[in-house]
Amino acid sequence: MVLRTSIIEGLLFLLVVIYMAKVIVVMTYLDASKEALMGQRDSAEVIRGQEGALHANPKVRSILQDSVKMPEVRIAEPDSAVIRNEEEKKPDIPDVDDQHNLIEEEGAMEKENGNISGDVEDDKDVDEDNDFAGMNAELFSKVLKTQYDHSTKCSEENLFLILLINSKPENLDYRIMIRETWANAPDAETQGVLAMFVLGKPRDRPRLDATIYEENDRYDDIILGDFYEDFRNSSLKVLTGLKWVSSHCSSAKFVFIGDDHIYLNMNRLVKSLRILHVQENDKSMWRGRIRSTSRAIRDKNSLYYVSERLYERSIYPPFCTLDAGFVLSMSAVHELYRDSFDRSIVPFGDVLIGIVADEMKWNVVEDSLFNYRDYESICEFGKVFTLRGMSTPEKIKTVFDKISNETFLRECPDPDLDLVLTGLADNEPYLNTVLQMVHDHPKYCYNDQGQEDKIFILNLVSSLPRHFEARQAIRETWGSQDEILGEKVKTLFVMGLTQRDTEEIQKQVQIEDDTNGDIIQAEFQESFGNLTLKVVMGLKWVTQNCPHATYIYKGDDDMFVNFPNIINYLKKERSSGKAFKKYFMGSVLFRSVRITRKDSKYYVNEKFYSGRYFPPYCSGGGYIISTDVVPPMYEQALKTAFIPIDDAYQGILAKKVGVVPQYNGGFKNWGEKSDTCSLRREELMTIHGFKDPDAMHEVWRNFTDTSVKCGHDRR
Repeated sequence: MVLRTSIIEGLLFLLVVIYMAKVIVVMTYLDASKEALMGQRDSAEVIRGQEGALHANPKVRSILQDSVKMPEVRIAEPDSAVIRNEEEKKPDIPDVDDQHNLIEEEGAMEKENGNISGDVEDDKDVDEDNDFAGMNAELFSKVLKTQYDHSTKCSEENLFLILLINSKPENLDYRIMIRETWANAPDAETQGVLAMFVLGKPRDRPRLDATIYEENDRYDDIILGDFYEDFRNSSLKVLTGLKWVSSHCSSAKFVFIGDDHIYLNMNRLVKSLRILHVQENDKSMWRGRIRSTSRAIRDKNSLYYVSERLYERSIYPPFCTLDAGFVLSMSAVHELYRDSFDRSIVPFGDVLIGIVADEMKWNVVEDSLFNYRDYESICEFGKVFTLRGMSTPEKIKTVFDKISNETFLRECPDPDLDLVLTGLADNEPYLNTVLQMVHDHPKYCYNDQGQEDKIFILNLVSSLPRHFEARQAIRETWGSQDEILGEKVKTLFVMGLTQRDTEEIQKQVQIEDDTNGDIIQAEFQESFGNLTLKVVMGLKWVTQNCPHATYIYKGDDDMFVNFPNIINYLKKERSSGKAFKKYFMGSVLFRSVRITRKDSKYYVNEKFYSGRYFPPYCSGGGYIISTDVVPPMYEQALKTAFIPIDDAYQGILAKKVGVVPQYNGGFKNWGEKSDTCSLRREELMTIHGFKDPDAMHEVWRNFTDTSVKCGHDRR
């Protein structure tokens, strides 16, 4: 009897122990579940969990804190005819027992690998050099596993660009509006573009699961990661999208990543990338708006907190900010995805890519066309790839409607040239005829031994054949110096044929050129409308005969030019790393209106140019261009319809080759004081209005008068 009682008491004690063990397991599970659902807290334990959640090395256990599937509500068969075959399409949902088993298996595995510690200090002792392999890699892969199968989405042969648009589960209105506007499917397919939305799982909102499932069933464009939507899961979201691209869309050439508060000028981006693809081929390239001095935040209470254990340097490598969106080449996508399995993952996607790009020595390109500012003027969007500030879906629609309205776009101050110019012209046969040379000096930029002269500025002065005295005055004044501040300057006069007294005038031009050897003249007739031909003539001559000069100055024969000031300014610019390439400087005209009155000599027919404004350009009285852009400008002139406004045409060519005119107030193309002290001002570059040769000589005397003491040089 005593034995039976002892057995019963032992069994009861064993049952109590088993029950208490189960209670402990359940409480542990509930506590972990609560932490996964509630997100970041201020306690050291949660900070450790957040930090670990972004480690893809031995800390992969904590990534799963958010990736373990919690019990989800099964979606009832809806009445809508939109969803069909639900059981075939819906991802598998484990039951509660399966979830307990998964948590226990992960815990056992972590213990076996030595990855569980009691507190923050112990966790710091974890060997960070452990190999990230086996089941750990499998679990990390599970985090990046997508919930829906889109493996056939990239079957199109002409696929060129993948758009990965990061979105929050609740932002359904944004996604719908984007699909109906800038990511419109028919346009995208024509361009070889595929748009996909990347989401994390919604927290504490099971009804959203059904909404997202229904949305994907309808649009087939949701990449849903196996982690919860959270600001600090930005890297997981980026890697989930890139894993999908790397696995299914390797035939594409580029990937764009942005969010649903960006408006993307898709057509312009694709056009630019197609040119880039020819130039760059398959290099690992990352292009966007670079942030170069971002500091790692060590404050544990900050949303941007990153510990030294996670990233030891205080300054992040330069990275292209997600705020503006950016583009990766496909080779960079593959490298980034493969590399992510063997490194610590900082929480922020753009920073993570920056770290990889720095280690892999990618070509990281600053491109200001990726814009991270809120939009101020919709017209400005014609200049950029991305536009931030889409704070409501309605703003996306507003921008789209105006960007799609050609009448509106033609009113913009700096319009899209593809819109306002006529189709491609073939000017080469015409130019080969009218630019036949009457007077030419193809060896003008070479020395007697046939070697390139080291010319700093080649001075091209537009003149009329009958302006003999004006040219001679220039030769005797500001054009008389061959070397200024140690730099060589050479001058040529550019002209066509006179319209009257042709034979007599031409004989005098012949004598003048025989004497001075500084005239280049072509067979077109001089007229206001043909001033554009004179511009193109200069571009052609420099391209063929003097491309090694550093700069060209183009101006008129009634200008006084202060070359010492110009050269001094250019040398200062160059000493600070500027003015070497794509340089165009002068008195810039903004919002220059196209004249539509047919009785005006400035009239421009809309069949040649239909915009209300010309692009910004430098006034033709005088400006400086770096010679590297002269050949591409001439190439564009061969296929760009002429307009009779020569300096505006120069501005059009500049815009076509990506050169932005820089304003310099020292180019006084409408007159200025010409006394000695005014001429000595450091900022003065040119003065207009000296049609009388005597006036040119007078200003030169003032300029060179050493007897006058001005305020800045008085002793």
